[in-house]
Amino acid sequence: MDNLNDVAVKRSKLSVGYSGFGFELTIYRSDDREAEDWNHFIINSSDTVRKDPFFYSVAKGKIDYGYIENIAA
Repeated sequence: MDNLNDVAVKRSKLSVGYSGFGFELTIYRSDDREAEDWNHFIINSSDTVRKDPFFYSVAKGKIDYGYIENIAA
């Protein structure tokens, strides 16, 4: 979470009509409820996120895609 909290993204293009993903994430609060706003999104790569209906490019920081890959395995 620390890594993702340090990342800032900017809207880049529409994601309508695209399929596929690297990792689909849902963020939960400590009381087991889904977090507000950016609670569900897709990480496509270390510099691209999809939250329909848009793709977002990383503007600050970098998503540690390798770390997420390792914990998901």
